[in-house]
Amino acid sequence: MPTLLRLATAGSVDDGKSTLVGRLLHDTKSVLADQLAAVERVSRDRGLTAADLALLTDGLRAEREQGITIDVAYRYFATPQRSFILADCPGHVQYTRNTVTGSSTADVVVLLVDARKGVVEQTRRHLAVGALLRVPHVVVAVNKIDLVDDAESVFGQVSRDVRAVAEQLGIADAHAVPVSALLGDNIVEPSPATPWYAGPSLLALLETLSPSAEADEEPFRFTVQLAIRPQGAARDPRHVDYRGYAGQVTSGVVAPGTAVVALPSGQRTTVVGIDLGEVELDEAAAGRSVTLRLADDVDLSRGDTLVAADDVPALTQDVSGVLCWLGDTALRPGARVLVKHRSRTVPAIVCSIQGRLDLDTLRTQPSEGLSLNDIGQVTLRTASPLPIEDYSRSRAGGAFLVIDPTDGNTVAAGMAGTL
Repeated sequence: MPTLLRLATAGSVDDGKSTLVGRLLHDTKSVLADQLAAVERVSRDRGLTAADLALLTDGLRAEREQGITIDVAYRYFATPQRSFILADCPGHVQYTRNTVTGSSTADVVVLLVDARKGVVEQTRRHLAVGALLRVPHVVVAVNKIDLVDDAESVFGQVSRDVRAVAEQLGIADAHAVPVSALLGDNIVEPSPATPWYAGPSLLALLETLSPSAEADEEPFRFTVQLAIRPQGAARDPRHVDYRGYAGQVTSGVVAPGTAVVALPSGQRTTVVGIDLGEVELDEAAAGRSVTLRLADDVDLSRGDTLVAADDVPALTQDVSGVLCWLGDTALRPGARVLVKHRSRTVPAIVCSIQGRLDLDTLRTQPSEGLSLNDIGQVTLRTASPLPIEDYSRSRAGGAFLVIDPTDGNTVAAGMAGTL
């Protein structure tokens, strides 16, 4: 069975992300005939001599009219070696929040850099986001390599600049590939136009990179969404005294006999059954949504968490984390917000802002607040304790959202830990 790899694109506006994604889909024969025909028709109407492959991913009318990507577009394709889920993220600064969303579950970030412009502020911002989100691999696609003189020298300089930034941010695995998304050079097959480049094509490289560490290898965590007591229990003997807790296994593996602890109450019990609809399972691994039956009548409701009894995370009301600020109004100390961790949402207050990441020096600078698209270190005090884990240990357990309590809008993506 081919393994699954999740990847996200990133880069500055007009670097050619949508064209690159369209080229990948086209050259891997992952485009239906009617889709390609529609793209060719629209391209001809615009006076183009060839199909504009960016139209394969820019699905919103505003995107096609403006020639930019606004929303995250998810695409699926496969080769004999591997299956892919690709998030095509926008490059505009005002849509950085979408890039955070697309990269949050990615195994690889494909970062496009225009060979004519080199590393710019948005390049550093997206590398910083990838580092904070602990994305395991970064692949730098130096695009439009066909438009520069002395392409070999330009590619070498851009590669060195990006790797230097990646090293400062603690990104251990960074690769570089010279490409032309428009012409297809080094996208799927090696190109004769770059005889000085001896490395793999972009697709060949993506086929060899390993996915993130499997979530089922982490300690067991289960997010409770709903307590189930069938209303028809009195009429159906199978449902008499039935009590189950529906939710998702976010990490680890659970089976009947697994000893667990309910948080935040701290009550201990044992899993006695796992149901998927009317089917009883022998076990459930990370990513599976199931209903668990417990040996004891534990007080559990939406927002609570079941964890492995031999690995119980500490509950805390003092959350130190890194925020990618996505709100239009600046964040200041003393602000009242909501913090959502897993399925639990609690009030919180911003105690302090330790600093903001300077994208030029890649160092934390003192700051009195965080503005749109800033990345900063913040301490929050929650109204009730949460089992937040360090993001470096668990991406699922360390991630949280900050919500504006006045309108319900998400204003920050947070990662427990330090810059």
